[in-house]
Amino acid sequence: MKDNIYFLAIVLIAFFIILLPADRVASGLGNVSPASNFITNVEKGKILFNYSKYMTVDKVDYVTLKLTKDNISNGEDILLSKYMTAALSGKDFDIDSLNHAEQQIPNNGFATWEWRVIPRSEGSQVLELLVSIRAKIPGDGEELQDYPVLRREVIVRVDRGYWIKNYLVNNWIGLLVAFFGGVFSIIALISAIFREDIRDFIKKRIEK
Repeated sequence: MKDNIYFLAIVLIAFFIILLPADRVASGLGNVSPASNFITNVEKGKILFNYSKYMTVDKVDYVTLKLTKDNISNGEDILLSKYMTAALSGKDFDIDSLNHAEQQIPNNGFATWEWRVIPRSEGSQVLELLVSIRAKIPGDGEELQDYPVLRREVIVRVDRGYWIKNYLVNNWIGLLVAFFGGVFSIIALISAIFREDIRDFIKKRIEK
């Protein structure tokens, strides 16, 4: 009976040991690559990735990433080096970085990355965040190693009112030209008809 209990305990321990690394990799955080086991210049930190779940076509939005060594409660675990690199991408977005890609992580407070984001297509879109760590590997110098790409879905909607307003603002000169061109054409047509009516009237009076 005791042998069966010991065997069951060993099986359960092995089961949890096997599952734990898979769970860490699935989170996309706290894991760099197999070489991370040999990195000497890292310490525990937190990552906060803030973005809007819902965006609007052609309307500016902002996405921020914050990394800190502080033990805050509203962030996910991540390994930090002195310098970190971050890049944001998305197939149907115009993205402008407002910071340097590589930043130093302060001992207190946050290193912050910010991007100006403009969605160009309606529907379900994906933003991809790539965070890299500058790793020191004994005997192999220093190199950048990438975390698994962090993907976040964004629902992009069309604001008809905003689209119309934006169209009018960007095309008001052409619209005015078209409007006044139409008005002058109508006036010219009415004038021509009016002149023709006067001629017909005068001609009839003369014939009488």
